[in-house]
Amino acid sequence: MAAKWSPPMWLILVFAWMVVVIEADSFETFKRKNVDYPEPTVHDVAVYCNDIMKRRHIRLHLNFFIHASDAQLEAICTFMGRPLTGQFRSNNRLPYTSCRETRNGFYGLQGTGYPVVYCQNGKPIEFRIIDHR
Repeated sequence: MAAKWSPPMWLILVFAWMVVVIEADSFETFKRKNVDYPEPTVHDVAVYCNDIMKRRHIRLHLNFFIHASDAQLEAICTFMGRPLTGQFRSNNRLPYTSCRETRNGFYGLQGTGYPVVYCQNGKPIEFRIIDHR
């Protein structure tokens, strides 16, 4: 005899599946928008910015790419990050590239700083700022 599933059980399973998909998508979206690892070796940061912003279909006037591994990023949300109000600040300086739009495309600057991110279930889901202090 086949097992009967009550409608509420199906709803619970669908909701649980949606939560897993949204969580994974949020971290993957964060990485698509704000991570480029390993750090690229570039001679012209403007060319890099124009290429990555176009390739990833990012339509922002200013964007930051953190050059860190998944493990380094997840560590910000756990033992290697300092909790702030709803955010976490990395305890370690990480390399990044900032890309700013101009009339003639993007120009870029590279540096190191302390990324501040919003986290969900131990993974960054939204980039906030780079703290240089």
